[in-house]
Amino acid sequence: MRAQLGLRQILASIGAEVLAKPEVVVFRAHERFDGDGALTDEFTRTVLTDLLSELAARIKRGS
Repeated sequence: MRAQLGLRQILASIGAEVLAKPEVVVFRAHERFDGDGALTDEFTRTVLTDLLSELAARIKRGS
């Protein structure tokens, strides 16, 4: 989590566009995936879907 924050700060300082919201932090990630690596936690799935939707909207807007 700290590395993500540090990377975001570095990218922002050089003028890179950073998608900061929604922020995704998956606590206890080892409990959120099954043995095959499939995401099983619905809340995490919803947060990731929101993040990807915002990213797709930014790409469509061209900004």
